[in-house]
Amino acid sequence: MLHDLSRVKAKSLRARSAVVGGAVIGITHSVRWTATRAMYSEVRGSLAPLQKSCRLQLD
Repeated sequence: MLHDLSRVKAKSLRARSAVVGGAVIGITHSVRWTATRAMYSEVRGSLAPLQKSCRLQLD
């Protein structure tokens, strides 16, 4: 009985942490994307060739 209870608790904890993790990742990603876009527009001139080569490597 106790074992089943702890298993259920672990499952719900895992699900909750997955939801929280997903939210945190989403927020972090959007913040990082906004910051990256702002930084990119600032230094576009010097980074354009470098970014092209990086994008080619990523694809």
